[in-house]
Amino acid sequence: MFNIFLGREKKLEKARIKLISDLEVGSIDFLISQMTNHEVYSPLLEKKQKRESTWSSTDYITWYAYERARELSSENDKKKLLLKLNSESDSSIKNHIYYCLSHICANSTDSKLFNFLMEKLEIEDNEECKVSILFGLRNMIKDLSCNLEPLKKMIHTKSIALKRMSISALSHVNDKDVEDLLLDIFKNKKDNHIRATVCFPLESVGTKKAIPVLNEVYKKTRDFGLRNDIERVIAFIKERENG
Repeated sequence: MFNIFLGREKKLEKARIKLISDLEVGSIDFLISQMTNHEVYSPLLEKKQKRESTWSSTDYITWYAYERARELSSENDKKKLLLKLNSESDSSIKNHIYYCLSHICANSTDSKLFNFLMEKLEIEDNEECKVSILFGLRNMIKDLSCNLEPLKKMIHTKSIALKRMSISALSHVNDKDVEDLLLDIFKNKKDNHIRATVCFPLESVGTKKAIPVLNEVYKKTRDFGLRNDIERVIAFIKERENG
């Protein structure tokens, strides 16, 4: 019985490695098609799920496709995706294209692509597409050539998903106004989920003037998660300002 179990696990690992390899060498069209593939990567997993009544997100092809999309960085992939976006009318497909482009943008620190995505952010009607545009941008270092105005506008949207994504995307920016915008939200919003979201960009753009605002909320809140976030942000600011 133990040998049967080991044999099954080896077959599953072989199928998983093959899927990862196929996604790495496959075309952009193949990658996008697999981002919508909600099947398990091996028939053996179907049997395992039925037998054990358990499942994991890593059982599914789509999980690995999204993992691959987050690694994209090449100029060639960017060109192919832009061509595909230009000819695509299906918003569900455009959603995946934007997701890939946003990660290429961040991974290659491409300010021109960033500005292109900001233009799309302002004209796209589909909310899921807007979210995908923003998805990979929070870790990108944005220089002075990056147009941040669409992000500054988007933080006031009624959509909670877009608000949180646009706030996160204002990290690693070179714009003195951004800190004031973030602190205004932090002071005036009673939603601790939004306040926690603001903490992320404040790690990279916050200065010493943010500390009293952070401490004021820290003293009043009983949300231990938010308190931990505030402590982390203050530590980042002090280390950066004193370094």
